[in-house]
Amino acid sequence: LVTGGDEDRLELARWDAVCARLSGDGEDAVEPRAVEAFLRRLRRHGAVVSRAVDRVLGVVARERRAATGGDEAGPRVELSEAFAEESGRLVPRGDGVFREAPERLVTAFRILSERGLDASERLIHLARRDAPRLAERLRASDEAWRELRRAFEAAGRTAPILRGLADAGVLAALVPEFDAVVGLARREPRHAYPVDEHLLRAIEVADRLEGEDETLPEELRALARRIPDLAALKIALLASDLVRGAEDGAGEAIVRPLLGRLGVDERRADDVAFLVREQGTMSRLGRPLDPRDESALDAFARAVRTPTRLHLLHLATVCDLRATSATAYSRWPAELLRDLAQRTARRLSGPPSAGADGPRARHLARMPARYAEEVDEDEVRLHLELAERVAAGDVAALAWDDEGERRRVWIVAPDRPRLLADLCLALSVAGLDLTAAEAYTRADGVAFDRFLVGGGASGFDLEALRTAVGRILSGEGAAVRAEPPSAPPAVPRAAVTVRLQAAGEDDRLIVTVAGPDRSGAVLDVARAVAEANLDVVGATVVTADGRVEQTLEVRGAGAAALAEGRLEPLRKGLIEAARGAAQNSSSSNRKSSS
Repeated sequence: LVTGGDEDRLELARWDAVCARLSGDGEDAVEPRAVEAFLRRLRRHGAVVSRAVDRVLGVVARERRAATGGDEAGPRVELSEAFAEESGRLVPRGDGVFREAPERLVTAFRILSERGLDASERLIHLARRDAPRLAERLRASDEAWRELRRAFEAAGRTAPILRGLADAGVLAALVPEFDAVVGLARREPRHAYPVDEHLLRAIEVADRLEGEDETLPEELRALARRIPDLAALKIALLASDLVRGAEDGAGEAIVRPLLGRLGVDERRADDVAFLVREQGTMSRLGRPLDPRDESALDAFARAVRTPTRLHLLHLATVCDLRATSATAYSRWPAELLRDLAQRTARRLSGPPSAGADGPRARHLARMPARYAEEVDEDEVRLHLELAERVAAGDVAALAWDDEGERRRVWIVAPDRPRLLADLCLALSVAGLDLTAAEAYTRADGVAFDRFLVGGGASGFDLEALRTAVGRILSGEGAAVRAEPPSAPPAVPRAAVTVRLQAAGEDDRLIVTVAGPDRSGAVLDVARAVAEANLDVVGATVVTADGRVEQTLEVRGAGAAALAEGRLEPLRKGLIEAARGAAQNSSSSNRKSSS
């Protein structure tokens, strides 16, 4: 038993020898199944020891509170119908709180982290008692999975929540794949911890990066700051280790269903799947292969595709190595990873021979900064091809490809008033369901829009969409544009949120609208922005869990207008649009662009 500092752990003596014999095939080789059976017995004994320790610590805590007169005298604060806070501890309000609503098993540990409370002995006892009994109901609960996703989105606090869930048996009850890796040994001698402990330690490192832990190198913290949120990284760290408990080739069958249960949006799901698939690639390129091997680096850059994914994979590799053992991440592998990341970043930015005057370089120079982070090389080439068709006189240029049951649609057109609203209208006229979108405006007045759509009852018809786009952008669809939208059922005002935030430039504003997902939701918001006489120069639309969040960068209102409160009519109009209660009014002298 090693104790002291911030860590207590129980280690098997001569662990390296055990691993060496596991990986051997001579007379001294150990049957892996025998070792696995032994470790699972050890795990069961460990659970008994853990419960006994909890009881002893509970007795000690009660004695201490009694000695200081702080036992029953502590104030009780009712937090919800299920939980209360008492003397700095979270206590259940009855023995049946988890049986009434199994998702509370996850909620309890999130509350502990949010409020900085200790778990009462009764809470731990009930969680350990009820989690196995309620496993089937827990896995079928959408709210339980939403609570788990919120744990990954809790900046700097994910690991304590997951560790609490794991210790109480809740994580194994909710995610059966986790039970398969508890106590599972890694065969490589360099791994000091079983798989379940490794994944929790890796997520702890990600939490520290997210929390700006000053004990970590500044270059890693700076890298983490370049990523909008690290939830995808933490989910990938979990999924990567869960795959180790599956049979060979079954990893994809675990990852995609898990992401679906968590309600992860399309873009984040693709990033997670990429990180799981490429887990260990940077470590392998840094050691057995020569980092100067140009062919290997070219192949790696093609797999990475975007700078954001490169940053995520770099951080995932750091988290993995730091969680492997105390010596796995030293100065030498850190320098190799840094060098590999820099070489790959140069490849992603394009070959120097392309020149500063090449079409690609000119295109990138005129696009917003986030474009290079979010768009891969294949899409850049597609954008250039579509832009050439527009320059040759096309009203708009379209392309599409399959994305599972949905399709990605690219539309490039000259920027003009109402463009975003009109493109959304064209998608609606073509019978397509919009689930996600990205929009970029080039400095020379060309708009590049990408939509993720689902086909209507008649399926996806590119020609119908091309016709709708052509009619509406050329002015032939004025009658369609003027028709008021069908009146969808209004939703409660509390279900809609609108945020207005000044951007870096004086004449720009960041508008974020979140509300229930419904047919025409994006179109209605785009119309509301157009009615406010604002230009949209960038947009992101994401749908998940029956809700849609739209983030628009608009031009024509800035920090001064925000400070003076002149944007209140815009706020009200956006709320009504998101609720589905907005009316389509004439807007011949109003404008919006994508």
